[in-house]
Amino acid sequence: MKPHKWGFIFFALCGISGFAYKLELYSGQENNEKYRQKGEPDLGASANVAIRLVRIISSNKNYTLYFGNYYTSIPLLAYLSKEGIYSLGTINWNIIPNSKIPIENFFNKMERGHSMEFVGNYNDVEISVTAWKDNKTVIMASTFAGEKPLGKVMRYDKKN
Repeated sequence: MKPHKWGFIFFALCGISGFAYKLELYSGQENNEKYRQKGEPDLGASANVAIRLVRIISSNKNYTLYFGNYYTSIPLLAYLSKEGIYSLGTINWNIIPNSKIPIENFFNKMERGHSMEFVGNYNDVEISVTAWKDNKTVIMASTFAGEKPLGKVMRYDKKN
């Protein structure tokens, strides 16, 4: 294994308390076919990491998995949903197939707090994609949550 110039890369599955339940040290060989179990799809390097980490989660027990945009993809959300695991993650708009979400320039003209939701079906799994304007445009994809319910949040504002 060639060491990373500034250290090692660890992937972790953590609980709500922050306790790590499973760790994986990146070595560059994990995306080989021999690391996938029977029935697991090849969804790309980052999604495959998530699939390997969630093997210890019981199916159909209403567990919820949250992850960042490095891991999030529509095929991963659909796979996890079929395994009985709810999931939600931030996502880049350009990797959403047949996206109806306007480009970031559209959202930059909107005022902070504006949001839009689109619900689609991928491999018989309903997936909600919600975009809202914060300091930047934030987009999330989920198999269990959407835009509603809306609420007011007190935010720090430099001007006021």
